[in-house]
Amino acid sequence: MMKGGRMLTVCAIFAVIGCMTVLVAAESVSPETPLKKPDLSKGAVLFTFDDCSVAEWVAVAPLFREYGAHATFFVAWPDRLKPEQIAGLKTLQNDGHAIGCHSLRHMKAVDMITAKGVDTYIGQDINPAKDLLRKAGFAPACFAYPSSQNNAESDAALLRIFRHLRTGTGLPEGKRLKDLDSIFVPAAEVEKRGCLTGTGIDAAGKGNRADYAQQVCEALDRAKARGEVVVFYAHCIAESAGGHHIQPAPLRAMLEHAKAIGLPAISYDELP
Repeated sequence: MMKGGRMLTVCAIFAVIGCMTVLVAAESVSPETPLKKPDLSKGAVLFTFDDCSVAEWVAVAPLFREYGAHATFFVAWPDRLKPEQIAGLKTLQNDGHAIGCHSLRHMKAVDMITAKGVDTYIGQDINPAKDLLRKAGFAPACFAYPSSQNNAESDAALLRIFRHLRTGTGLPEGKRLKDLDSIFVPAAEVEKRGCLTGTGIDAAGKGNRADYAQQVCEALDRAKARGEVVVFYAHCIAESAGGHHIQPAPLRAMLEHAKAIGLPAISYDELP
């Protein structure tokens, strides 16, 4: 009886140790562990969305699933996130999308650095935002500049904190998106290009952007043909919204074309 008791005790101990090993192994996997990187040799597209329209982003999650597409959601004002918004962002993260940082107070980097210095900018608007996102269960490895305001000093400072950044540019009159060289990066150069440049696609299908869905598709064709990564940004995704937004229909057209030509829509977390 004693031997049997000892045997049961030993088995129980090993069972506990086994469980502890599994727990330690799970805890040792950093949330920043890189995802398996896709082959970018034939190009890719990065669709990114800024600010904090979490409910609207989650509402169109089935659209991204339908086309096997991943996106990046850059979150600003993380101290204002409600529990349901955190849950929504986790849903997006579980779908393979990246949750990035868009600062604490949406401050313009160059203006703040000029006025208060880079250390104050990082200490007041960047580190608190990243810390809050981490406490909420995210590990932002990428950052999007508010108002696309950046320079060499801000890039150098932020690339010590994030793996990749995103700034932006407008489309000069008379040019088409496929000719906007700054938003395209040869796939082989992405790893060493810390800050990528995108261009806005909000209001696609409206006003002077009536043909933007077509222009984006032309840009996707270029990226595919040349083996480039191309970057776009928008904000809310909804039929109508009080601020900047893209409607689901033109976004669907873009995703559909990307899938049709075999151009993967990936997140910032999938970049090398």
